[in-house]
Amino acid sequence: MLVYTNVDTTNIIQDKNLFILLASFMFALLMHFFIINQLKALSIIMTNKKNYLQLFETRKDASKLSETIRNSTKEINKELKRQRRTLIIINILNWIIPIGLLAYMYIYYLILQISF
Repeated sequence: MLVYTNVDTTNIIQDKNLFILLASFMFALLMHFFIINQLKALSIIMTNKKNYLQLFETRKDASKLSETIRNSTKEINKELKRQRRTLIIINILNWIIPIGLLAYMYIYYLILQISF
């Protein structure tokens, strides 16, 4: 949000503003890569959880063990879904800032063109 306060509206198309816009998109891209990495890690955890559950269900003493494991996997599923949803929301908010800044600068530029 600090990006918006640094934009100089006296001349919207200037090096400083374009650099701010570029830096904003670069930061969003880096954050996007980080979030994608975290989503992949959550996917790996989910796959491993499924594999372990199948492994324990094939054991001879699965009746006692599987109920305990099923209860814990339900909690894991809830947490994985919550973390996935949080990462998706962060990713959306991450891209709103640079896209909003681009739209702001473009609209401001159009307003300046119309008024002169």
